[in-house]
Amino acid sequence: MVMKKEEYFKYFFLVLFALIAYLSYKIAQPFVGAILASFVLAYTFYPVYKWLVKRIKSPTASGIIISLTLIVLLIAPIFFFANTLVTDARVGYVLIKQKLATGNIFGVACPDSVTSFACTVTGPLKTILADPTTNAYLQESISKGTNFVLKQVSDFLISIPTIALNLVVTFFLMFYLFIDGEKLITRARKLIPLSPGHQNHIIKKIQDVTFAVIYGSLIVALIQGALGGLGFWMFGVGSPLLWGLLMAILALVPLVGTAMVWLPAGLFLIVVGSSDGNTDMVWRGIGLLLWGTLVVSTVDNLLKPKIIGERAGVHPGLILIGALGGLATIGFIGFVIGPLVLGLLKTFIDIYERDELKSSSSK
Repeated sequence: MVMKKEEYFKYFFLVLFALIAYLSYKIAQPFVGAILASFVLAYTFYPVYKWLVKRIKSPTASGIIISLTLIVLLIAPIFFFANTLVTDARVGYVLIKQKLATGNIFGVACPDSVTSFACTVTGPLKTILADPTTNAYLQESISKGTNFVLKQVSDFLISIPTIALNLVVTFFLMFYLFIDGEKLITRARKLIPLSPGHQNHIIKKIQDVTFAVIYGSLIVALIQGALGGLGFWMFGVGSPLLWGLLMAILALVPLVGTAMVWLPAGLFLIVVGSSDGNTDMVWRGIGLLLWGTLVVSTVDNLLKPKIIGERAGVHPGLILIGALGGLATIGFIGFVIGPLVLGLLKTFIDIYERDELKSSSSK
């Protein structure tokens, strides 16, 4: 059977289209994370963009203002906290080296007449650390740990050009999504071979899941940051506003969370208080740990599944699997994309079940 010219053209077009689509994906593959991040940011701040357009009557100027503002708000804190962390780590390393060299790890002497809790605990440790072999092993371990950290820092510095390029792509695409986003959605709807009802159902699910994950996480992070800062103020830790802001930022990072701040702070108060015989400081450290565990972390465990699950119309377990799987697959932005993909899978299953029931009942 001889293939007709129209059929030949159709198959040739499909093969050529598949080849071009594959090559396009390979070309864009290094920037998949940046592309997805631009969509998430554009969706998140689109209401702000529309509000600004109404005020200044210029879509281009509105897009530029929001893009520059986001660059400052998102990048400046990262460099600030990174610089603070590196500085503190350097000071801590020098201090530990000095204490190991002198043998005075805990910063307070314990004469024979002193029988405080701190001396009871630290006395045996001092005896162990005074052993030359143990001391040499610890110093070697610290050196290895330092070399590991330096290697990670070096790798990060080497990757800065790549990170900068991805940030440029992200904000560049976000700017044009602000301006042309509605046109892209209209064109996509024309190309999708589904009924308007199905299209509306899918678009609504995308909006619900994205809104739930982004705004739900943001609301919970702000609450956790406020409660964390309140805890630092109540238990006498300096700069509670700064630490509260840091906890709010870390609360947005899956598998990291606010414990990266309140846990070391609480342990620091306990250790230093025990070393100095300051019972008040020890109890403040215990109080901070209890506050972080029972209040700050509980907010995340209780509110986030409720807010995200109810708003998205997806089971919280599916949201959790999507977030963790997305993180493992495509990095940080997968925290949003993972639940979105599983939410869409559920939507297509719902559409199939609904249509199947209709077709079965009509027979």
